[in-house]
Amino acid sequence: MRCPSCGTNHKKKAGNLCSCGYMFLFRPDTHDGWTDGKFLACVRRASRGDTAYFTADQFFAACCRMWASKRKPAIGIAAIIIAVLGLLYLAWNTFLAGQIPIGGFVFGCFISLVVGLIGVGHLRYNLPKRRVVDYALKKWIDERGPLDMLITEPRLNDPPPDYEEPDIYDYGVECILIVQHDLMVDEFVLNNMHAEMKALVLSTSGYPWYITERAQQLVLERDDLPVYLLHDATPSGRAMQDELPITVPMDRIMDLGLHESDTQNIGVLKLVHRKEPSYANRVSMIPTAALAGLITPAIMEQVAIQEVLERRAMAEDSSGFFGYG
Repeated sequence: MRCPSCGTNHKKKAGNLCSCGYMFLFRPDTHDGWTDGKFLACVRRASRGDTAYFTADQFFAACCRMWASKRKPAIGIAAIIIAVLGLLYLAWNTFLAGQIPIGGFVFGCFISLVVGLIGVGHLRYNLPKRRVVDYALKKWIDERGPLDMLITEPRLNDPPPDYEEPDIYDYGVECILIVQHDLMVDEFVLNNMHAEMKALVLSTSGYPWYITERAQQLVLERDDLPVYLLHDATPSGRAMQDELPITVPMDRIMDLGLHESDTQNIGVLKLVHRKEPSYANRVSMIPTAALAGLITPAIMEQVAIQEVLERRAMAEDSSGFFGYG
């Protein structure tokens, strides 16, 4: 285990206390392969180096991307080719040329099988299970305290002191974005995405209430203000427009998605689907930067996420912007 504090390669048999005084929380032999270094690397990936707030869903997605990055397909393919060639060589020299005895043939087959299995292992996505990731996250928080950039509950229930000022949330507001879940509001606001998009962001539950009040007022005052919906690829997500917290004419509502077809065109969701299909339909799984890269052009061009993805697929390789990284 490598110590996150001093970088020393700490032997497991030396216990949980590093010579520098750091106390290890995880041991790979008892915590499903987790180490403190691996956990903190996933935190850095989810938070973009402690610069972005993230949810537990995004942490799980970051773990999947971290595990996937360890996969080495080139080594896997090479090992399988070597194993196949080895078997052919053994068969030829045993049964046709008679140069290798049966015992040597059996031993050679065993070695080739081991090499082949190693190759298959490098080709597979050995992704973590969600329950294992949630356990590691809970263990860290319970014993080390909360992670600064992790959003675990809504933080915007209390309005700022001057929230009643009529122009405090107008910052050139050009649209209203309604998301399905409360934590998505926090993600947009705490990461300042709402200001960059010039949007008022609220959830279907009416959270935060003071933003919802202002959004309803703006809808009544400005008949040119569009309202966008962002939701999961689920039946409740698709029915979201029937549960809006504000009254909006139908012709001013634009459904951005997420839809089932979108999940197969966004690299991280496609990756998550390999291990936990039920989680791959959540828009909250998409990393903050990638989500901004989807929502911003969708709002600017007033099209659904699906159309943004289709345009990108035509313009660039499928392993580009929305890859696993």
